Amino acid sequence: MDGNFDFIVLVICCIGAFQGLLMGFLLYRTKIRNQYLNQWLAILLFLLFYGLLCEIIHYIGLGFYDVWYFIFLDYDWFYGPLIYFIALAATTPNFGLKKRHY
Repeated sequence: MDGNFDFIVLVICCIGAFQGLLMGFLLYRTKIRNQYLNQWLAILLFLLFYGLLCEIIHYIGLGFYDVWYFIFLDYDWFYGPLIYFIALAATTPNFGLKKRHY
């Protein structure tokens, strides 16, 4: 039972990683309305995709965690400002980063 459950979890994680990569790429390349929002969402999806990809590779035994995984793990505080800018870009028309955002 454990082996079958592990396989199902692995398949779901792989589907999630592929979906994050695909949606991140499509959002980043979209040139329609509210482009900043799409770019912030794409960056968030790429970061989450990379973390999930490292977990999948480690889970199946193909490799170990690399240095970048630990750097992003230490900087989990980065997700909060990203979500803030996503919400700001979604609610503010013609949003762009200004000096006051730094």
